Amino acid sequence: MADSDAENEPRAPHRTKLQGKQTDSKLANLFRQLALSFLWVSIGFMVIITALLWHFADTVDKEKVQHSITSTESQLRRVGKTLAVQTKDSAWWSHSIENILVNKSEEWLEINFRDYLADSYGLAGVLVLEENYQPVYAERYGKEVSADDYLGFDAQALQLLINQTQASPLIEPIPYSGFIIRGAELYWVAACAMSNEDPQQVLAPDSLRPSLLFIRSFNDSRSEIAEEIGLLDMQWSASASDKPNYVSLPIEDNHGNTLGYISWTLDLPGRGLLLQSLKWASPLFLCAVILAGFMLRRFRATSMKVENMTIEAALLKNSQQYFQSMADDAPVLMWETNHKAHIVYANKRFKSLLGRTLNKDKVLSLYDLVAERDREVMRAFFENSKVDNDPKGHEFRVLDYKGDINWLFVVCARQHRSTDSEPRYIFSASDVTERKAVEQESWYRANYDELTQLPNRSLFQNRLAQGLKTSARNQSSCALMFIDLDNFKNINDSLGHSAGDHVLQEAAKRIRDSIRETDTAARLGGDEFVLLLLAETGSPLFDQVANRVLKELAKPFALEHGEVYLSGSIGIAMYPEDGDSDETLMMNADTAMYHAKRAGRNQLSYYAPVMNAKLKAALQMEVDLRKAINERELFLVYQPIFNVKHQAMVGVEALVRWRRADGSLVFPDDFIPLAEQTGLIVPLGGYVLEGACQQLQQWHQQGLDLSMSINVSPAQLREEDFLTHLSACLQRYALDPKKIQLELTEQIFIESTEQIIHTLDTLSDLGVHLAIDDFGTGYSSLSYLQKMSVDVLKIDKSFMDLVLEETESAMLVKAMIAMAHSLNLTVVAEGVETQEQQDFLVAEGCERGQGYFYGRPVAPEQLAPYFSDYVLS
Repeated sequence: MADSDAENEPRAPHRTKLQGKQTDSKLANLFRQLALSFLWVSIGFMVIITALLWHFADTVDKEKVQHSITSTESQLRRVGKTLAVQTKDSAWWSHSIENILVNKSEEWLEINFRDYLADSYGLAGVLVLEENYQPVYAERYGKEVSADDYLGFDAQALQLLINQTQASPLIEPIPYSGFIIRGAELYWVAACAMSNEDPQQVLAPDSLRPSLLFIRSFNDSRSEIAEEIGLLDMQWSASASDKPNYVSLPIEDNHGNTLGYISWTLDLPGRGLLLQSLKWASPLFLCAVILAGFMLRRFRATSMKVENMTIEAALLKNSQQYFQSMADDAPVLMWETNHKAHIVYANKRFKSLLGRTLNKDKVLSLYDLVAERDREVMRAFFENSKVDNDPKGHEFRVLDYKGDINWLFVVCARQHRSTDSEPRYIFSASDVTERKAVEQESWYRANYDELTQLPNRSLFQNRLAQGLKTSARNQSSCALMFIDLDNFKNINDSLGHSAGDHVLQEAAKRIRDSIRETDTAARLGGDEFVLLLLAETGSPLFDQVANRVLKELAKPFALEHGEVYLSGSIGIAMYPEDGDSDETLMMNADTAMYHAKRAGRNQLSYYAPVMNAKLKAALQMEVDLRKAINERELFLVYQPIFNVKHQAMVGVEALVRWRRADGSLVFPDDFIPLAEQTGLIVPLGGYVLEGACQQLQQWHQQGLDLSMSINVSPAQLREEDFLTHLSACLQRYALDPKKIQLELTEQIFIESTEQIIHTLDTLSDLGVHLAIDDFGTGYSSLSYLQKMSVDVLKIDKSFMDLVLEETESAMLVKAMIAMAHSLNLTVVAEGVETQEQQDFLVAEGCERGQGYFYGRPVAPEQLAPYFSDYVLS
């Protein structure tokens, strides 16, 4: 603050010593109240701790009591169920009826009842009743006794158990058990109707049967039960125990009447823990009281020191020196300006953060502090502060002496003076640079893809909405491009997600570099990208951008262990021709992209309304195909494979066909690619495998030693149960694995994951032959032919079509045959249709041929003419 303004500052009123003493007494009272508050807080804390300990101890004890009750009930039920099972084992035994009720064999009873039951099962008694419930045989602890008194038990109490078991099925009786008392003792009693094991000797319905009762004493078993669950002093009594630390469990009979109580003692740890806790809590409480007294004495001493400082603090409070000291030590920036926005005072925080000092020779303006883009905002803010008595804050970008930007939250208030001097304005500001950086980082993470640093779906949709508004206002066009990387999944599956992430990052960079700064590229997720292009020139510009993207994506991607190649499929939707809303354009561009994929990939496709119809047709065919698989609309035909030299059939290839319910045929070229795309190729391939193996078994039973070629998709090989299914088919139809040949396309080389390679190795170990179909039309690799234990190489029909017309095609076929022979592979030529082609294959040493020259794909029964002169493979 300028020195010239010191005279205009209001002076603090003079305070008397009496006023100071009154203030000091208030401080002393405050200190005493703080000490007493600390004491009461300590007492309250100890009370709460004691209550919590009491609650914890009580909870621990209750849980232990409940656990002992639950364990005891479980043990009692276990003993009852065991006794019931033992009773049934003896009652449902033809020998029991014959040797107890019919003949009463003493020798049999000595061996199977009496001491055997008493020693093995711990029985206190055995009772046998006739159909009229009259006792005919009884034992007590292994000795035969009189049965007339029901072994001393109440006959009516036994009646309920007997009635229940008499109501059980005649073929297999059901035992029932329960508690009964005799005198002052508790017993388990289990009853079971005695039935014959032979179903032919089962009694007529509603017939009464003899009953067998096993009896076990609780006193004989209580030690075992108590030891099993860790209980002490287990007792039986007619009433609940009122002894300390004893737990009582009521025992009821089958009528629900309480017979008495089983009691035991427990060592409850909770109470001991509570007493132990109170022992060490008491000294703490005493320490808290002593500390409160000590603090009270210290507060009194402090209040005496404060009394001596009060007068000096009162005189210093309103002085300029005190104000400047307080402002300099403030953690916020503070400065003062005049009405011209010239800064006349700044505190230390202002100078240290911004690196600016006040100079009498050079005026520092308020507007020089902020960045150029914020100066007009600061001007309006300052002018408004001159007339607004309610201070308001605003965030500004403020430049330091290095030119770096610091974000400050600034508040301005007019300084009220007692004189009519020039008005002054006080500013305070807090540094919010870190908060702004966190906000910007959070906004970036919410709107940009973490992997590729491209805008994500949320930000792109916002820009798309703004772009459509701009195009509508300017009456211009814009294009929305959907980009999907072809076969990207193969990279993740074969090389790992780390390699896939690297490819996505490089693809994103190439896409971003292919567009202008005014255009937007975003990643929607996975391997899907989208572009928004605004232009007035229309599709020529869009074609250039799309082709540039395709060209960049076709370049090799360098990875740690080599290079990979990808391509892209692009779908384009135009505004306003293909839609006037962001949702419609996104949907139509997506449809166009899938059309580009179905058309062969690595190309662009503009949206056309007919695409939706084709997409619906494809979706309907998918539904129909799923139904066809479930309802057996598919059937197999078989094309002969001939020994070229002998011109005799050595095997067949199973081919699937689809005949709809209305009788119309669907061509394989229409539904096989759809099955590959939708995953239906897995159940479809399983159907073909099952049907082909079944047909091969029939031929083998007819004495025809043929082999069967079956096409297998990479998707099937990725299934964990493929090997299990194949092995089950071989076992079910008693087939030699060497008679099965699985045909794989060259796509398997691209998708050769560790799982697929392991599956192929297992198939080779089983003896199943592996063939590469359509060789030469895809990704051919000699190293993979050796690595995957391939047995057969099938030359594609496209080479055979031109083998007699073009020298180059003939040379290629010869080279393939020679290469296959050098690798010890059998060669099958596909598409053989003329005698000349047959002669060519014989001359070049090709072993087998397949095509219309030998036979078309036909039903099994139509292959009969070929069976008369087939040659063993």
